[in-house]
Amino acid sequence: MPKNSEIDAYAIPLSEYPVIGRDESVYTGIKMLKEALHKDGPWQGKRLLMVRDRNGEPTGLLTVKCIFNALGLRLLDEDPAFKEECFSWHYIHEMRGNARVTVREIMRPLGAVSIRRHSSISAAARLFARHRVNHLPVTDGGKATGILDLGQLFYKYHLSGGFRQATGTTPHDLPLLVKLLGKFAST
Repeated sequence: MPKNSEIDAYAIPLSEYPVIGRDESVYTGIKMLKEALHKDGPWQGKRLLMVRDRNGEPTGLLTVKCIFNALGLRLLDEDPAFKEECFSWHYIHEMRGNARVTVREIMRPLGAVSIRRHSSISAAARLFARHRVNHLPVTDGGKATGILDLGQLFYKYHLSGGFRQATGTTPHDLPLLVKLLGKFAST
């Protein structure tokens, strides 16, 4: 395991993530995410899809959180109070008329929140907590080179002895540390 304080040592290469085109339907994205999530065993697979443009360049991330945020908009269609507002009829008409929502419409763009490859683990932890995300694109010269996965980062950092070196904690403290940080990232 890496004993490195730079996040580059913990980044997962982009090539290891399933790919979806930005013009694919969200329905296709949901099916692909479900398959990816269970690929290496129950709930052990990748938790995001790498979104690419027509030229194959990475443009964003499709996560479960992106899908849940999009579903929240859909629930407005069933809200009677929302339907009473005059502008809502236009929204409802547009939403039903454009039933094929694309990945591009709900993905998180790569540049929205990212971290440079030589940044520290503490800088990554601050970004995870501040932006409440579980994945950070790792960049080198403005180009994405990998993904930093919150769960994998802390697991690998724990195995390398990083928590004991940095904080004097023991392996028994890891579940508490992950739980505390998880409260920030899961919301």
